[in-house]
Amino acid sequence: MPQTLSQDDPNLLKAVQRLKRANWIWGGLLLGLGALSQWTQSPQHPLTGLPLIIIGLVCLRFNEPALLATTGLLIILTIPAYLNPQLTLLGPDPLPRLVSPAGDELELRLFFAAFTLGKLILAYMAFNQFVLMRFLYGTERARVDDPKRPAIPPMVPNRVNSVLRWSLWMMLGSIAAFVLTLILLFVDQSGVVPRLGAELTGSLGALALALGVGVAFSPTDFRGVAVLAMGIGTIAYIAAAIILLLLP
Repeated sequence: MPQTLSQDDPNLLKAVQRLKRANWIWGGLLLGLGALSQWTQSPQHPLTGLPLIIIGLVCLRFNEPALLATTGLLIILTIPAYLNPQLTLLGPDPLPRLVSPAGDELELRLFFAAFTLGKLILAYMAFNQFVLMRFLYGTERARVDDPKRPAIPPMVPNRVNSVLRWSLWMMLGSIAAFVLTLILLFVDQSGVVPRLGAELTGSLGALALALGVGVAFSPTDFRGVAVLAMGIGTIAYIAAAIILLLLP
């Protein structure tokens, strides 16, 4: 049986502090992006920044490795707004237009490309931190190539199952919002209310997917359920995107 490291190991204690700082940094970044979106896009898109604000607040409140993966995926899911202004699921992103107020088409495309690259780099950083920090949940049950490698004890509370429950609630909410949006398509021909429904569907689907990713790659006995939440969240996000593209 492999030896288990002490919870007082200085390297592990430093890792816990790094995790706390990482959650604070990512939480602040998501809050800033979400608040900026809300400030610049409401009332046309009142839901645009809420997913970022919600996860940002949770990152500030909980020292949770799984939220690093959630953060990385949410950042990626804001990129489609650069590709098409109709894709307002977690956008439109106000940053390029704020930096380039003149609105020159070529200049704006260059800013979109630069911001896309920047967000991909940020997402990579968040995922990379998640891959390392998830071991703070403990590796006593993990499969390792070297059986003599010391196991890491649980250094942070494992709230992965709670994260999974929230992912499932978001998944169910995205299904309900999608059904409501389909009904609204036949009721409101102007497309204003169905657009709000589609944005709600996409936002909830994005949260279900992003939270599910953090769960699926963390120690849990319900990985299959997390994959289900990820799958339905992805479908809801794509379906909402298609509706937005078809709306006038």
